[in-house]
Amino acid sequence: MPQPGEQPKTVLFIIARLARGGAEMVLLELVRRMDQRVWHPVVVSLGPPDVLSAQFVDAGADVRHLGLRRAVGTPIALVRLRRLVGSIAPDVVHGVMFYGDICGRFLRLSGVRAPTVGAIHSTFVGPPLFRRMLRWTDALVDCVTAVSELVAQEHIRLGTVGKDKVRVVPNGVDEDRLRFGAEPAVQALREQLQLRPGQRVVLTVGRLETEKNYSLLLRAFATLCRHDPTYRLVIVGDGSLRTRLAQEAVELGIDDLVSFPGMLDPVAPAYQLADVFVLSSDIEGLPLVVLEAMAAGVPMVLTSVGGIPGVVEHGVTGWLVPPGDSAALVDGIRHMLSLPDTERARFVFDARAVFRKRFSVEQMTRETVALYDELVAPSGAPG
Repeated sequence: MPQPGEQPKTVLFIIARLARGGAEMVLLELVRRMDQRVWHPVVVSLGPPDVLSAQFVDAGADVRHLGLRRAVGTPIALVRLRRLVGSIAPDVVHGVMFYGDICGRFLRLSGVRAPTVGAIHSTFVGPPLFRRMLRWTDALVDCVTAVSELVAQEHIRLGTVGKDKVRVVPNGVDEDRLRFGAEPAVQALREQLQLRPGQRVVLTVGRLETEKNYSLLLRAFATLCRHDPTYRLVIVGDGSLRTRLAQEAVELGIDDLVSFPGMLDPVAPAYQLADVFVLSSDIEGLPLVVLEAMAAGVPMVLTSVGGIPGVVEHGVTGWLVPPGDSAALVDGIRHMLSLPDTERARFVFDARAVFRKRFSVEQMTRETVALYDELVAPSGAPG
């Protein structure tokens, strides 16, 4: 708690854009939960205003946009950012994802003396140039947060972060937001999807992009439905592959059993309608959607990629399958949906217990703010 008359310290977050992605939602939850009497959040987006900008403002953040529309403009962003930071005088700089992280490091190079934090969200670093840039600038960052131990170890192995600098801070989500939704909203979504009595809903949530491998899920679902048309696949989200995926569903002859409702806000009704949650990704860090499914109480079938094996125990809190294996994905979905109610309830109970212990939004906020306190504590003083 601040002392009477003491001004809050400032944490400057730098992020590429405020679109509706996993890292952006994690940052929004952090801003909402942190005690702004102690830490005042300033959020700088390298891009123009986006879908989450207003929500960050409503959460109490001072939001600035640099207006860049392409990553090649990053050098321009650095100049604009340096001018902006001079008027903010942050106590901590926290770069989120690659471009935010790199901008935070170059601020240090330009003379900004505030402790600097980077953040890694996936085992996938990007092209070789990204790896080299992270290695070259390692001396400019004080600490790097990783969303899971597996993600941290992979970056240590690649040399993109030193083991003495990495701090594992798992993502967190709001359990109440996922478990409790107004029944009218659930019923409205049921009607929108035109769900029939007895249909079993296979749900996935995420950006419709290559790394999510929704083509694999569509092929697996087509096999699943070949002898049992009672299934319904609901793919929540949007992205550049939406038209192509819809066409693939037509080509597979399952377009009448697949729904693309787009982005849903709130997303809780979709989880409450689901019988099983499926993730078919080839690349992940610690996906928020997995934590959301755990919090919402939906049994899960997931590809064993990124930080997922460190979160979900196969056969105990979910069902893990190799990435790219359509047959294994089919078997996993069939297995989870064929379990007796008591067995499905055990999966849900054990998964929720893990979630509450390690992945609540309150835990994430405490650990992140504790890191800031450590970084600004006087030398030799307790954090």
